[in-house]
Amino acid sequence: MVLAIMGILITMVFNAISRFQQQAVVSSKLHDELNDWYRFRSQLWSELYYLDSAKIEDQQLTLFDQQKVISYKIEQDTLMRSELNTEFISTGFEASELKLDSTINGQELVFVFQWKNEPMELSYFHKADRKKRIDQYFENL
Repeated sequence: MVLAIMGILITMVFNAISRFQQQAVVSSKLHDELNDWYRFRSQLWSELYYLDSAKIEDQQLTLFDQQKVISYKIEQDTLMRSELNTEFISTGFEASELKLDSTINGQELVFVFQWKNEPMELSYFHKADRKKRIDQYFENL
């Protein structure tokens, strides 16, 4: 009788440990996915912060700044990035649309991503800042 009860308890402990390991793997994958997303978003916002102007043609967004030109485009539902007219490299993120909406006060750049099969917009408002450009020009002299 004691051996049967011990056998049942041991089976329950092993099942609990197995479920815990599965949850740890799922949690780790989700954590890595979010870290990749935050890293990409940080890089994108940094590029957008320093841009002087932007244009969009044929679902290709081109960002201009004093030192470089960066392009983004969607190819087979994947967001691709190119710097200084080099070959486009995958960012690893699914995207469905790039938009550039012009307003009286500036431009709003909108990236539409797919996150867990749901559309998610990441938008950035850019207003040309003459003072910043003039200051940067004189710093580079």
